[in-house]
Formats: sequence, C-alpha cells, structure tokens
Amino acid sequence: MTPEESALRRQEIAEKRERLNRLLQSLKLDALLVGRRDNFAWVTAGGDNHVALATETGEGYLLVEPDRWTLVATNIETPRLTREELGDLPVPLDVEAAPWWQGVELTIERLVKGRRVGSDTGVAGTPNVAAALRELRLPLTVPECQRIRVVGRQASEALEAVMTRELAPGQTELELAGRISRALWERGLEPTVVLVAADDRVRQFRHPVPTARAVDRYVMGVVCARRGGLTVALTRLAHFGRVPGDLRARHEAVCRVDAAMMAATRPGVRVADVLEAGARAYRKEGFGEEWRLHHQGGAIGYANREYLATPDGSQVVTAPAAFAWNPSITGTKSEDTILVGANSRDGIEIVTAHSPAWPTVEVEVAGQSLPRPGILELARSRASG
Repeated sequence: MTPEESALRRQEIAEKRERLNRLLQSLKLDALLVGRRDNFAWVTAGGDNHVALATETGEGYLLVEPDRWTLVATNIETPRLTREELGDLPVPLDVEAAPWWQGVELTIERLVKGRRVGSDTGVAGTPNVAAALRELRLPLTVPECQRIRVVGRQASEALEAVMTRELAPGQTELELAGRISRALWERGLEPTVVLVAADDRVRQFRHPVPTARAVDRYVMGVVCARRGGLTVALTRLAHFGRVPGDLRARHEAVCRVDAAMMAATRPGVRVADVLEAGARAYRKEGFGEEWRLHHQGGAIGYANREYLATPDGSQVVTAPAAFAWNPSITGTKSEDTILVGANSRDGIEIVTAHSPAWPTVEVEVAGQSLPRPGILELARSRASG
C-alpha cells in the first residue's frame, strides 16, 4: 500500500468509526461484532476476511468498540488477516486466535458474556443488527468514490476486452463466462455475477445463467465485479454481422430509458420517483409494461445492490452514492454503474463507462448528454480460438 493509499484508508476508517460509534450509542450497545464479508470490508476500508467464495460470512470477526477493535479468528487465519488485511489499521487492535479445531464461537461467547453486543450474523446468541449496519454504508466516503472508480474502469475493460477480442461464433456461453471471469480475476476483481446469453436466450431470460448453448449471432454479457468490498455492475451486447433494425431500435429505446433514470438520480430525490421516471420513459418509447418484467436496479456498493428500487420504497438518493440501473426491453438491456454527487451536488459520473472503441448511443436528457453503450458489431467470419 502506497503512502497515499494509507492516508486515504486512515481518512475512510476515521469517518466510519464515527458512524459506528454513533450507532453503538443509538442502539445502547457496548460493541458490534462484524463477520459478514461485506461489512468487514466496509469497516476496514477494503479488508477481506473470506476463504470460501460462496459464503456471506468470512473467517474472521471484528469486535468493534469505541476505543479499540479485536480480531477474532482461528490460528489458521490470524496471520494473514493481521498482516495483509489489518496490518496498517489506524485503530488499536487486539487479536484473539482460537485453536482451529475449536473454532471461534467459544472465544466469542467469552468476549461478549455480560456485555451488550450486537452482531451482523447473530453468532453466539447476539442480537442481529445487520440491517442497521447496512444503512451505515451510505453515503460513500470520498476514498470509497476513488476506489469504486478504479473498480468500474477495470471491470469495463475486462468485459469489453473479452467481447471485442475473444468472442467468436461456436463458443458456448459457459466458455465465454469463463473467459470473462478470467479477465476479471487477472485485474484483481472478484466476479460476483457472470451472466451470458446467446441469441434467443437474450429474449427469453432476464437473468441468463450461462449454459452449454453455442453462440450463433447475438450475445449478452453481464457482470458484477468486486474489489475491496466495492462492487460495480455493467452489461454489454455484441452481434455478429449487421444488427437487425428492430433490435437496434429496441436497444436505442432502452438506452433512452436508462439515461432518463440516470438523469433523475439526484441527491434528495426519492428512489421510487427515479423508478417512476423510468416507467414514464418506457411508456414514451412504446414499451410501457416492460419494467414489470425485471427489476430496474438500485443503489450499489458493498452488495450487488444495496437495495432495489420499488414503487413503494422509502429510500432517498444520498450523496455521494453509486447506482446501477438496468432497464431491459425484451431482447436488449442497458446497464452501467454511476456515481451521484461525488464531484458536485448533482453531477453524474459513469464509472463503468465504455471505451471509445465501443459503439455509442448518444442520449440527450435534462440538458445533458449521457452516452450509452451500443451493440458491438463483429465480423461473422471470426474463428474461435
């Protein structure tokens, strides 16, 4: 970690300690026990406590108190966690290393006995305050905005590199998903979602888990990618040969819906009103019922979506915050991750912006231009390799 990165981490953790200490006071708790991967990453400004990928809870807990933190993990995990994840933590840190054959629960029971301790997992009978912790994750801090910009740029680079250079007719969706995952891992990004659809599966399914289906002409690639806990989402579409006129028209329509939702995402605005702006745009484009066929996205950060926008939701757009809207019209979709209010009160910044080599659909909305990724046309004669 560079000196600049260390300074940003100290700044980020200082702000989070203030939020955590206010939460302790409001809940009348002595401490919080943090074990979920998302919350561990949030609390530590990017620390990673996982071993197995397919888990929400990691292999180490932090007991967060106002004046010091305690790492609780087995003797297998404490060396890596203390050196690589918590080594420059700007908080006094104690370490409780439990024998691996015993696990951590007995140690946790000893540490919380007779005290008012909440947790994000309910471990050892502690009250589960995960919902309250999740609310602390917004708004983003300035260092988090800087980190998510890098994640967004590299995630876009990874997906587009595969779609432009490695995609070929005859590949299976599974093969393409593997190539996309490899490109993300090579950039230090963990794939939390990789969806691939070929040809008619793009029309049939909004969440197309990849299969052995071979690509003929049309492909959709969707990813959520994470590093340091922060996640971005994006979708790209490619077509071998000229894009049919009806498909092009549908895609340009969904791009206009996406831009309308982006433009409506302003600090202080009800998220339900952003969804309504999208619904109006669907109606204007002649696809008034399509929004009912798939969720339209919502806030993003330490989860693939911190929450989804719903017509009756009570959430309000905070600043700064990240959002990933994903409107779809049968057979096409538009999705990127934006930062709202990071540079100015109302500014929108597309952190997963497509490269100049990717085709663009220019959309004018609310007095600004919001470029959306078009459908990439590829030569039909490509050979798989």
